[in-house]
Amino acid sequence: MVKKNCVLSIFGLLLLFQCNPVSKNYKKEFEKFVFDSDQVLSNGDILHPAYAYLKDGKLKGLEFNNHPECGENTKRYFFSENEKIKKIVIEKNYYNESCGKTFDSLFIIYPVLGKTIVYADNTNAKEIEGNVLREEKINIDRYMKMIKNWKNK
Repeated sequence: MVKKNCVLSIFGLLLLFQCNPVSKNYKKEFEKFVFDSDQVLSNGDILHPAYAYLKDGKLKGLEFNNHPECGENTKRYFFSENEKIKKIVIEKNYYNESCGKTFDSLFIIYPVLGKTIVYADNTNAKEIEGNVLREEKINIDRYMKMIKNWKNK
Protein backbone atom coordinates (compact mmCIF):
# COMPACT_ATOMS: atom_id res chain seq x y z
CA MET A 1 0.00 0.00 0.00
CA VAL A 2 2.86 2.39 0.84
CA LYS A 3 4.50 1.69 -2.53
CA LYS A 4 1.23 2.37 -4.34
CA ASN A 5 0.77 5.72 -2.52
CA CYS A 6 4.37 6.65 -3.27
CA VAL A 7 3.93 5.88 -6.98
CA LEU A 8 0.66 7.82 -7.10
CA SER A 9 2.32 10.78 -5.37
CA ILE A 10 5.21 10.82 -7.86
CA PHE A 11 2.78 10.50 -10.77
CA GLY A 12 0.75 13.40 -9.38
CA LEU A 13 3.85 15.57 -9.10
CA LEU A 14 4.82 14.78 -12.67
CA LEU A 15 1.37 15.84 -13.84
CA LEU A 16 1.63 19.02 -11.79
CA PHE A 17 4.92 20.02 -13.40
CA GLN A 18 3.93 19.22 -16.96
CA CYS A 19 3.62 22.10 -19.37
CA ASN A 20 0.26 23.45 -20.36
CA PRO A 21 -1.23 20.99 -22.92
CA VAL A 22 -2.19 23.92 -25.13
CA SER A 23 1.47 25.00 -25.38
CA LYS A 24 2.45 21.46 -26.44
CA ASN A 25 0.02 21.75 -29.35
CA TYR A 26 1.69 24.97 -30.53
CA LYS A 27 5.14 23.42 -30.22
CA LYS A 28 4.00 20.52 -32.42
CA GLU A 29 2.39 22.97 -34.83
CA PHE A 30 5.69 24.85 -35.17
CA GLU A 31 7.62 21.60 -35.68
CA LYS A 32 5.22 20.61 -38.47
CA PHE A 33 5.39 24.11 -39.97
CA VAL A 34 9.21 24.10 -40.25
CA PHE A 35 9.51 20.38 -41.02
CA ASP A 36 10.21 20.90 -44.73
CA SER A 37 12.92 23.53 -44.13
CA ASP A 38 15.99 22.82 -46.21
CA GLN A 39 18.36 24.60 -43.83
CA VAL A 40 18.37 25.01 -40.04
CA LEU A 41 20.81 27.47 -38.54
CA SER A 42 21.70 27.97 -34.89
CA ASN A 43 23.34 30.84 -33.05
CA GLY A 44 25.39 28.28 -31.08
CA ASP A 45 24.49 29.78 -27.71
CA ILE A 46 24.06 26.99 -25.16
CA LEU A 47 22.16 29.08 -22.60
CA HIS A 48 19.95 30.99 -25.04
CA PRO A 49 19.75 28.93 -28.24
CA ALA A 50 18.08 30.41 -31.29
CA TYR A 51 17.23 28.63 -34.52
CA ALA A 52 16.42 29.94 -37.97
CA TYR A 53 14.54 27.67 -40.36
CA LEU A 54 14.93 28.46 -44.05
CA LYS A 55 13.22 27.16 -47.15
CA ASP A 56 14.76 28.08 -50.54
CA GLY A 57 16.86 30.76 -48.81
CA LYS A 58 13.81 32.43 -47.25
CA LEU A 59 13.08 32.65 -43.57
CA LYS A 60 10.32 30.22 -42.64
CA GLY A 61 10.56 30.19 -38.85
CA LEU A 62 12.56 31.57 -35.93
CA GLU A 63 12.76 30.07 -32.47
CA PHE A 64 14.32 31.73 -29.42
CA ASN A 65 14.80 29.82 -26.16
CA ASN A 66 15.68 31.58 -22.94
CA HIS A 67 16.19 29.86 -19.64
CA PRO A 68 16.19 32.45 -16.87
CA GLU A 69 16.94 31.27 -13.38
CA CYS A 70 13.26 30.81 -12.54
CA GLY A 71 11.86 29.19 -15.65
CA GLU A 72 11.66 29.13 -19.43
CA ASN A 73 10.69 31.56 -22.15
CA THR A 74 10.28 30.44 -25.78
CA LYS A 75 9.30 32.54 -28.79
CA ARG A 76 8.40 31.03 -32.13
CA TYR A 77 7.83 33.11 -35.25
CA PHE A 78 5.92 31.72 -38.23
CA PHE A 79 6.66 33.45 -41.55
CA SER A 80 4.73 33.53 -44.81
CA GLU A 81 6.36 32.74 -48.16
CA ASN A 82 7.15 36.44 -48.61
CA GLU A 83 8.80 36.55 -45.15
CA LYS A 84 6.05 38.43 -43.36
CA ILE A 85 5.20 37.39 -39.81
CA LYS A 86 2.03 35.26 -39.81
CA LYS A 87 1.99 34.28 -36.17
CA ILE A 88 4.08 34.57 -33.01
CA VAL A 89 3.75 32.09 -30.16
CA ILE A 90 5.31 33.01 -26.82
CA GLU A 91 5.46 30.53 -23.96
CA LYS A 92 6.44 31.70 -20.49
CA ASN A 93 6.75 29.23 -17.66
CA TYR A 94 8.13 30.43 -14.31
CA TYR A 95 8.15 27.54 -11.87
CA ASN A 96 10.58 28.69 -9.17
CA GLU A 97 9.03 30.83 -6.43
CA SER A 98 12.38 32.41 -5.51
CA CYS A 99 11.76 35.00 -8.25
CA GLY A 100 8.18 35.78 -7.27
CA LYS A 101 4.89 34.14 -8.10
CA THR A 102 4.99 31.06 -10.32
CA PHE A 103 2.94 31.13 -13.52
CA ASP A 104 2.68 29.81 -17.03
CA SER A 105 1.37 31.79 -19.96
CA LEU A 106 0.94 31.29 -23.66
CA PHE A 107 0.52 34.25 -26.02
CA ILE A 108 -0.56 33.74 -29.63
CA ILE A 109 -0.14 36.90 -31.67
CA TYR A 110 -1.63 37.31 -35.14
CA PRO A 111 -0.05 40.49 -36.59
CA VAL A 112 -2.18 40.54 -39.74
CA LEU A 113 -5.38 40.37 -37.70
CA GLY A 114 -4.06 42.63 -34.92
CA LYS A 115 -5.19 39.99 -32.44
CA THR A 116 -3.53 38.47 -29.35
CA ILE A 117 -4.88 35.45 -27.51
CA VAL A 118 -3.64 34.60 -24.01
CA TYR A 119 -3.79 31.43 -21.98
CA ALA A 120 -2.58 32.11 -18.43
CA ASP A 121 -2.19 29.63 -15.59
CA ASN A 122 -4.17 26.97 -17.49
CA THR A 123 -7.21 29.22 -17.95
CA ASN A 124 -9.41 29.45 -21.01
CA ALA A 125 -8.27 31.63 -23.88
CA LYS A 126 -8.78 35.35 -23.56
CA GLU A 127 -8.29 37.93 -26.30
CA ILE A 128 -6.39 41.03 -25.20
CA GLU A 129 -5.48 44.41 -26.62
CA GLY A 130 -2.37 46.42 -25.88
CA ASN A 131 1.30 46.78 -26.71
CA VAL A 132 2.10 43.05 -26.87
CA LEU A 133 2.05 43.07 -30.67
CA ARG A 134 4.20 46.17 -30.98
CA GLU A 135 6.80 44.80 -28.57
CA GLU A 136 7.12 41.52 -30.47
CA LYS A 137 7.63 42.84 -33.98
CA ILE A 138 11.11 42.13 -35.23
CA ASN A 139 13.29 43.49 -37.98
CA ILE A 140 13.51 40.58 -40.43
CA ASP A 141 16.36 42.21 -42.41
CA ARG A 142 18.42 42.45 -39.21
CA TYR A 143 17.90 38.76 -38.48
CA MET A 144 18.69 37.75 -42.06
CA LYS A 145 22.07 39.48 -41.66
CA MET A 146 22.63 37.92 -38.23
CA ILE A 147 21.82 34.36 -39.24
CA LYS A 148 24.45 34.47 -41.98
CA ASN A 149 26.96 34.07 -39.14
CA TRP A 150 25.03 31.20 -37.56
CA LYS A 151 26.07 27.61 -38.16
CA ASN A 152 24.11 24.68 -39.56
CA LYS A 153 22.39 22.74 -36.82
